Amino acid sequence: MSYWNAMGIIKILGDTASTVEDLSFIDIHEKNTTLGEWMPLPGADVIRFNNYNFVDMEPDERKKTALHEVGHALGFEHHDSGVMKQGRFKKTSLDSHIKDDYKKYWK
Repeated sequence: MSYWNAMGIIKILGDTASTVEDLSFIDIHEKNTTLGEWMPLPGADVIRFNNYNFVDMEPDERKKTALHEVGHALGFEHHDSGVMKQGRFKKTSLDSHIKDDYKKYWK
């Protein structure tokens, strides 16, 4: 969350006794190629991470998957490069086109 929060326009905060969460994270174990997925739901949206695949991923691949799925929760679609590119690869920072889109989308 720190990468997205560093953008400064919105803050993604954890659930507390006085706030209602908008985004939940759960782990699943499904024998398929899914790394993670964002699910828009009534109430809190859910991001699911597939431990079946995560166990064989390097930390930077897991971080990219987390950045990617939170990007969907923030309204971003897939892109041909950067963290919003589909697939398993290492990317641990937000690229310039995502930062620009973020600023336009979340003014």
